[in-house]
Amino acid sequence: MSLPRKHVMRALLAVGVLSLSVQRPCLAATFNLRADVSSITMPDGRVVPVWGFALGAGPVTVPGPRLVLGPGDTTLTINLTNNLAVPVSIVVPGLVPSTPMVPVYDAGSPRRVVSFTQEALPGGGTRTYTYTGVRPGSFRYESGTDPSREVQMGLYGALIARPTTAGTAYADASSAFGNEIVMVLSEIDPLFHDTVAAGCYFPEGSPPASCSGDANGDGTPETYVPITSTNGYKPRYYLINGRPYSDPYVPFPGGAPGTTSLIRLINSGLQTHTMTLQGTRMDVIGQDGNFLTFPRKDRIAEAIPAGQTQDILIRPPVAGKYAFFDRGLAVSNAGAFPGGLIAFIEVSGTPNQAPNGDINTPVGNVSISAGQSVNFTGTGTDPDGNAPLAYLWDFGGGPANRTVEDPGNVVFAAAGIFNVTFTVTDSLGLSDPTPATRVITVSAAGGC
Repeated sequence: MSLPRKHVMRALLAVGVLSLSVQRPCLAATFNLRADVSSITMPDGRVVPVWGFALGAGPVTVPGPRLVLGPGDTTLTINLTNNLAVPVSIVVPGLVPSTPMVPVYDAGSPRRVVSFTQEALPGGGTRTYTYTGVRPGSFRYESGTDPSREVQMGLYGALIARPTTAGTAYADASSAFGNEIVMVLSEIDPLFHDTVAAGCYFPEGSPPASCSGDANGDGTPETYVPITSTNGYKPRYYLINGRPYSDPYVPFPGGAPGTTSLIRLINSGLQTHTMTLQGTRMDVIGQDGNFLTFPRKDRIAEAIPAGQTQDILIRPPVAGKYAFFDRGLAVSNAGAFPGGLIAFIEVSGTPNQAPNGDINTPVGNVSISAGQSVNFTGTGTDPDGNAPLAYLWDFGGGPANRTVEDPGNVVFAAAGIFNVTFTVTDSLGLSDPTPATRVITVSAAGGC
């Protein structure tokens, strides 16, 4: 007996997927980072000295390069080279390193921790950091050495770990998305940056009354009031992915209307921001790399504290530009509005069409006796080709539900009337608005 063509194709695809997974020798990701100096020019022309990360010999960026682990990668290795004049280290909050973190204490004060973990020494020092058992989610990596100074100076970045299930954030159907947006929030106090870059930051001991240093690198030293901490920190610029809002502005692409977008929101600043979405709603499905069992749904605003990450799903229904901004009014550049934490997500093009599901067998409604089975098969199609498709057979509270296209023979053990529905969902999260249905009438065993 020959198998139907679609079953043969499924078998061949399954073999192909298995072959691909076997051929991959190592579920690991390695990144070579360099810590170095750079600068950012603000929209008003002010040049702010920063410290940042680069991949290998590449350019220094703030935030640092986005580190993305491939599907199913469970081991992360970061090789750090430090070209700064101060020690630097790497930590990934939420992930546990394979080698225990050993705090570094101030030589003059054994009670004061200056680093959460082992450091790469100044002037070209190196250090390797390895994490095993990495789980899917959105994380941030940053310096674990004097983080109130070094993270503020720009030593931070986004880290994304993808699950083996393509098109999902957490290998769960409810986290499926068709478009991805990464937003790293931060702030800049330019006076703090200038003072640190000039070497006038004294976190221990007694600072001098004044200090001279060349913060902008023009060869002419300036005089600064020394600082010892971020207690007097006063941000003047608020950044998304290293830039404040200014005109002209390039919006984040949001796909076609109806597309589910995943916003990976990472707050690497020192302040809490309440991000607000205009024109549609959002669901918060993840926090600090953890999938939320009870997501915070149908929100128009969500507070994100300093150091937190959030995974947010949005589904803008119609074309347009959707504003995403800080309701706490961190929306200026050195006091000039508009600026700061303002972003737009642009949705354009023809709306995606929902998929369709048809029940092939049984052809119509069925009457059977308790204990008998019914053969169910279905076909799922999507006019836009947004695969893979997800399937849900709901047997009306009788037999257990199925999440396959063809569940086969299903036994109805108890008498009753069961409304069976077959729902198809595409990779963008769009579901068939009119699921196919059948009514199965089950009489008591032995009845007529």
